This record gives sequence, C-alpha cells and structure tokens, in this order.
Amino acid sequence: MVLTLHNLRPHEGATRLESLFLRWFRKLTREAITLIDGVHAGLVAHYIPHGHYKDVYPATGPVSADSDVVAFVGAVRAYKGVDRLVQVFVNHPSNEFRLIVAGGVSDPRLGDEVRALGGHDERVELRLTSLTSNELSDIIDQCFLIVLPFREVLNSGTALLALSLGRPVLMPLGPGSAALQVEFGARWVRTYEGDLTGDVLIGQATQARDDIRRGLGELNWESREWDEIARRHAEVYYLAAGMVRER
Repeated sequence: MVLTLHNLRPHEGATRLESLFLRWFRKLTREAITLIDGVHAGLVAHYIPHGHYKDVYPATGPVSADSDVVAFVGAVRAYKGVDRLVQVFVNHPSNEFRLIVAGGVSDPRLGDEVRALGGHDERVELRLTSLTSNELSDIIDQCFLIVLPFREVLNSGTALLALSLGRPVLMPLGPGSAALQVEFGARWVRTYEGDLTGDVLIGQATQARDDIRRGLGELNWESREWDEIARRHAEVYYLAAGMVRER
C-alpha cells in the first residue's frame, strides 16, 4: 500500500471506525508520499508536490488592479473559516472592496449562518451552491485576491487552483502556506498569523492590489508539471511492489 499524506488528520474529525481503518492502513503502508517537503507524520515519505490546474479549468484573464473583488471559492465547510471571513468583512467600515463567497454548502446550518452574516450587506455576494468549472473560472476572473481563511489546513487544492489561474492568495501562516510562499513568493502567497481580522483582511487586500500594480512576476510550474509528477509517483509504486523500474 502507498499512503499519500494530504493532511495530518481528517478535516472534521473521524468516526471510531474511520480511525481504526486509518491505523490499519498505516500498518499496511509500504511507501508514503507527502505533498509538503519535510511533513511526513512519522512515516518515511517521498516528497512529490501536487500538480497545477492550468489545463484543467477554463483560462482566466490577467489579474487586474482595477478589480475591487476579493473572493472565497470552493466547498463551504466549517474548518474553512468562511463564517469568520464574512463576519470580519461585514463589520469593517471600508467600502473599497467587495466580497464574493461561492461554493456548495453541505451543512444547512452553516449556510444559514453565512447568509445571516452577509446577506444584508450590498458589498457581499453569496453564491452558496455547487459551481461548474466555467462558473468557478468566471468568479476567479472577476477578483484580484482569493482569501482562504482556513482554521486548520496543511494542503490546499484551492490555493493551487487560484495560483494556476493567475490569482494571488491570502492564507493563515502554516507549513503548507509557508512552503507555497517560498516556492512562489510573498506577493503571490500572502499570509497572516492568528485569527483573521477586518484590519488584516483589508490591509492585505490593499497591499495585494499595490503589488499587482508593481508586477507580481511569473510563476514557475516546472516542478508541478503532471508528466514529472506521474513519473515520480510511478517510481514510488514500483518501490512499494518491490520492483526496479527500467529507465
């Protein structure tokens, strides 16, 4: 068995049965793959980064400092801190920016909470429904910054999606965001420490727009090209099977 470490533990906890299966899987694991170099959860793990999404979603236009939209996109779940994002945005007096929250909600109570927080504010647009690839790309195309205020996260596919479509991201500081920042630069991957506040959000958005005017620089995706990732995965699976792959 080959185990890929996406996160160190389930986002929303695990049932007793799930915990038993996870422990069993670890005992069966021959090789492990980590998506962040140095994060291995006690296993000897091969570092293979997650691939980009440049060819998966419809292309967006270049990021523009003329946009006033910051956005959260993706499934709305409790650990992602969307309620906190809407709350601090609504409570901040600045009228300089607009907020879009777009993505499906699996917990009706969370959806109701987010609507109660932001539904009355004309600066906030809530699209709490599952999105097609075209709809997702269209929303990202409108904004200049993607905000991902996760309460706890190691890897974020949404962050990679945003970067793949040419949009900088704002995330809490942690191993995953720190690694992305080293790879892509602090202008593309912005971080904050502690709880998200309105001043942090508006301040980071203002700085992000200034950076866009100065130029963000080009992103290098060489290590995240899918052909290279496939080759490295194949090598790990050959190791797990006790085979030596011919080159």
